[in-house]
Amino acid sequence: MHAVSTWRRVLLWPLVRLLRLWGMSLRFDMTADDVRNCAKCDGPVAFVLWHNRLFLASEIHRRFRPQRPLYALISASKDGALLTAFFTMVGGLRAIRGPS
Repeated sequence: MHAVSTWRRVLLWPLVRLLRLWGMSLRFDMTADDVRNCAKCDGPVAFVLWHNRLFLASEIHRRFRPQRPLYALISASKDGALLTAFFTMVGGLRAIRGPS
């Protein structure tokens, strides 16, 4: 399994800050039922996102589920290692690394 070096983590910080600022500017159009379902703590909730919506996961977690852990299935490739480091820095996401 691949890992990200310290100097690459340092290079990721500007992107992390940019994503956090961008996330704070987003507005979600959700019904009261949607908000209640996102914030549920009585059982696990799965957010299924594809590549072009991936950056929303950390903001959804920050706004609606900060008290619950967030896990993501991420490949064991080099790209997966960068993605894992990035999302760990953005919002405390925990990675479950799978096959590449």
